[in-house]
Amino acid sequence: MQKDPYEWVKTMPKGVPIVITGSDKWTDIRAVLSVVHERRRQVEAEGWGEKNDDVHINGALAAAAVCYAMPAAGVLAGFSEKLWPWEKRWWKPKDRRRNLVRAAALLIAEIERLDRETTARTAAFENYIYQKPHR
Repeated sequence: MQKDPYEWVKTMPKGVPIVITGSDKWTDIRAVLSVVHERRRQVEAEGWGEKNDDVHINGALAAAAVCYAMPAAGVLAGFSEKLWPWEKRWWKPKDRRRNLVRAAALLIAEIERLDRETTARTAAFENYIYQKPHR
């Protein structure tokens, strides 16, 4: 039987704190840690890092996230597999929580990709403006 990769999150003490900026309130961060762990797993175990993510300029990462999230929301549950943006062999739904964690990690991958794309565009524009003579 395969070991649950989220077991370490389940065994964390309840109420592991993190300070919310500008407040004296505390919140439990197990869900956030689960998403960070899943994103790290996607990169390290599956090999889905920057090079792979940067190829998906058509919104496929966000679409995959939606496919994992829809059944958890009770929306179009039977259609997720049909909407899956990649080969069927990569569609691996699990339980509701794990699917939401995967969805969040895929959204982070898409946000990171957009940030890299914006940075690259800005650098290219600045290079053009500051290093090319204007006519």
